Amino acid sequence: MTLDRWTLQGSAYQCRSSYVVHTASRLKCRPAAGSTSVVKPFLWISFLSFYRLKKEKFMVTGQCNCGAIAFEIDVDISEVFFCHCSICRKSTGSNGIAVVVIDNDAFRWTQGKEKILTWKKPDGDWQTWFCQTCGSPLPGINDESRMFVPAGLITKGGESLRVAHHIWVSSKAVWDEIGDLGKQHRESFEG
Repeated sequence: MTLDRWTLQGSAYQCRSSYVVHTASRLKCRPAAGSTSVVKPFLWISFLSFYRLKKEKFMVTGQCNCGAIAFEIDVDISEVFFCHCSICRKSTGSNGIAVVVIDNDAFRWTQGKEKILTWKKPDGDWQTWFCQTCGSPLPGINDESRMFVPAGLITKGGESLRVAHHIWVSSKAVWDEIGDLGKQHRESFEG
């Protein structure tokens, strides 16, 4: 059974052929009204198994270019922030960096944490994290409660990502032309 078959209907999850109702520490599966397929009336699914299946639907994974460092995000992501500042341009060698901003508790490293290097700009409040093997930019601290994740590292779960905000547009390169519908901010994002 895969989670693609499950949808939230009110306070119950509906399978193609059944409703799953949370009762105490278990989920009870019973035929839904108008169901065409046959389901055993009292099929029990452990809450932990269902939770794991539910969690996989929202699991986002990513890794650096060489695969030595990997991570997971367990929230749905959709908004991309694209920074056009001169510091991000120099760090990436391109027109900036596209990132997703998430809460710290939604992120976990799955491998290679010991291979992460960092560099802090001596004359500014800016820091970057990167893979010691391939140099890919890596997730890092955004503020006390959130972190940024470079959108280009996401390998699974990024299907709904869209650029929502362009920041530091006043600092973008003269050759950089913004061609999407993301809201443009002269400086940092306030919102």
